[in-house]
Amino acid sequence: MSGRARRVLMAPGLTLLLAALAACVADGRPASCAEPQVTIELALGDDRMDPADPAVCRGQRVILVIEPAETGVFHIHGYDDTLPATPVVAGERTRAAFVADSTGQFHVEFHAEDDPRGATVGVFTVHDS
Repeated sequence: MSGRARRVLMAPGLTLLLAALAACVADGRPASCAEPQVTIELALGDDRMDPADPAVCRGQRVILVIEPAETGVFHIHGYDDTLPATPVVAGERTRAAFVADSTGQFHVEFHAEDDPRGATVGVFTVHDS
């Protein structure tokens, strides 16, 4: 089989691969983009957040319900002006609200009371709606 014939035979496989990759990217976009407001519950530890990768769409009002295992400060880099660093207390739910006005991926940090250096615990993604 010539090199050209092999390329032709591989093209359908490549097409399927590209379609599968496109589906994976689309799966990361929230289904609720049409909603003006979204509420996300976050379980927070000193080195983790669940879910670790919350996502919303630009223009949505976001309400975070943060339930920390430890006392400290929660913040999203790049959203410091919109959502200032938020103190949280172990075992208490804290609500924080803001409008997602910048698209991209933003590191989420938690600074435990006994470790002010902080740790990146997740990535907050804002999709262009």
